[in-house]
Amino acid sequence: MNPASAWHVKTIVSEKTESNMRAKGFTLIELLITLIIISVLTAATGPNISRYIEQERLRGALFNLKQKLVYARSEAIKRNVTIFVSGSAGADWCVGLSLKADCDCSSSDPMQADACSLTVNGTQVLHRLTSEDYSGIRISQLRSFRFDGVRGLPWDSGSFAGTIPLNSASYSGAVVISRIGRVKACGNLSGVEDC
Repeated sequence: MNPASAWHVKTIVSEKTESNMRAKGFTLIELLITLIIISVLTAATGPNISRYIEQERLRGALFNLKQKLVYARSEAIKRNVTIFVSGSAGADWCVGLSLKADCDCSSSDPMQADACSLTVNGTQVLHRLTSEDYSGIRISQLRSFRFDGVRGLPWDSGSFAGTIPLNSASYSGAVVISRIGRVKACGNLSGVEDC
């Protein structure tokens, strides 16, 4: 091997080694710029994320309450019995279903005598919704009522058509029960029918 080609090989090897060393890792400037971009994006989207979470909690409470009431009506018709809807309003709200009036929707034991439960295939099953699953969501008004077992009509002391209003800090909605027992959810949320 002549000395000129040896020098050429050594130069190529040293160039590759230097380029490999430069390709590994980031410079301090690159890292700082990346961190600044991430912090700016986080600061800009943070409030939007918290509002989105609040909106989704209210949407979940609305649709789950609606489904619970639709279930109560269909069970009343299917079983040909009266299904009672009981509960309490406020920040620590709860709504429950039972075959007896004024069940305790705060009870978590389906075998308790006054628990909001129904028998399904020979087993007592809790049928309730509570504010524990929907932090920051309030029910401002709730009247107990029942669905009759013949046509699924809602009743309290007479014919009943009512609204169960739910709200959060920025959004509001309601579950509306018509005189013929139809149940719908509405509110000022995207993707939800206006009330």
